[in-house]
Amino acid sequence: MGKSVTPKKQNQPARLSSAAVEQGRKSLCAPLRPRRKLLIAMWVVMATWMAFLLVLYFKTIYPARHPHTGQTTRSVRPLE
Repeated sequence: MGKSVTPKKQNQPARLSSAAVEQGRKSLCAPLRPRRKLLIAMWVVMATWMAFLLVLYFKTIYPARHPHTGQTTRSVRPLE
Protein backbone atom coordinates (compact mmCIF):
# COMPACT_ATOMS: atom_id res chain seq x y z
CA MET A 1 0.00 0.00 0.00
CA GLY A 2 2.51 2.70 -0.58
CA LYS A 3 5.67 3.67 1.14
CA SER A 4 6.24 2.65 4.71
CA VAL A 5 7.22 5.54 6.92
CA THR A 6 9.38 4.83 9.93
CA PRO A 7 8.62 7.05 12.91
CA LYS A 8 11.39 9.45 13.91
CA LYS A 9 12.73 9.42 17.42
CA GLN A 10 11.66 12.76 18.86
CA ASN A 11 13.33 12.45 22.26
CA GLN A 12 16.82 11.97 20.85
CA PRO A 13 18.91 15.17 21.00
CA ALA A 14 20.41 16.49 17.80
CA ARG A 15 24.10 15.76 17.35
CA LEU A 16 26.35 18.75 16.99
CA SER A 17 29.64 18.86 15.18
CA SER A 18 32.77 19.48 17.22
CA ALA A 19 33.07 22.95 15.66
CA ALA A 20 29.57 23.86 16.87
CA VAL A 21 30.35 22.55 20.36
CA GLU A 22 33.58 24.58 20.46
CA GLN A 23 31.71 27.68 19.28
CA GLY A 24 29.15 27.19 22.09
CA ARG A 25 31.86 26.86 24.72
CA LYS A 26 33.49 30.11 23.66
CA SER A 27 30.22 32.06 23.74
CA LEU A 28 29.30 31.02 27.30
CA CYS A 29 30.07 33.27 30.25
CA ALA A 30 33.26 32.80 32.18
CA PRO A 31 32.93 30.44 35.15
CA LEU A 32 32.21 32.01 38.52
CA ARG A 33 35.12 32.41 40.89
CA PRO A 34 34.95 32.05 44.65
CA ARG A 35 34.37 35.29 46.56
CA ARG A 36 35.46 34.91 50.16
CA LYS A 37 34.13 38.27 51.38
CA LEU A 38 30.71 37.64 49.86
CA LEU A 39 30.58 34.22 51.50
CA ILE A 40 31.40 35.70 54.89
CA ALA A 41 28.85 38.51 54.43
CA MET A 42 26.12 36.05 53.48
CA TRP A 43 27.01 33.83 56.45
CA VAL A 44 26.73 36.81 58.81
CA VAL A 45 23.34 37.72 57.34
CA MET A 46 22.15 34.12 57.74
CA ALA A 47 23.38 33.91 61.36
CA THR A 48 21.72 37.24 62.17
CA TRP A 49 18.45 36.07 60.61
CA MET A 50 18.51 32.81 62.60
CA ALA A 51 19.24 34.70 65.84
CA PHE A 52 16.33 37.04 65.09
CA LEU A 53 13.99 34.09 64.54
CA LEU A 54 15.10 32.51 67.83
CA VAL A 55 14.47 35.76 69.69
CA LEU A 56 10.99 35.99 68.17
CA TYR A 57 10.28 32.38 69.18
CA PHE A 58 11.38 32.83 72.79
CA LYS A 59 9.51 36.13 73.12
CA THR A 60 6.19 34.95 71.65
CA ILE A 61 5.66 31.19 71.24
CA TYR A 62 7.64 29.76 74.16
CA PRO A 63 5.80 31.75 76.88
CA ALA A 64 2.44 30.78 75.40
CA ARG A 65 3.31 27.07 75.51
CA HIS A 66 4.81 27.23 79.00
CA PRO A 67 2.67 29.68 80.96
CA HIS A 68 4.09 31.21 84.11
CA THR A 69 1.75 30.58 87.03
CA GLY A 70 3.11 33.44 89.12
CA GLN A 71 2.93 31.58 92.42
CA THR A 72 4.76 28.53 93.53
CA THR A 73 3.39 26.01 95.99
CA ARG A 74 5.76 27.21 98.72
CA SER A 75 4.51 30.78 98.59
CA VAL A 76 0.85 29.83 99.10
CA ARG A 77 -0.39 30.05 102.67
CA PRO A 78 -1.88 26.85 104.04
CA LEU A 79 -5.64 26.76 104.61
CA GLU A 80 -6.71 27.25 108.27
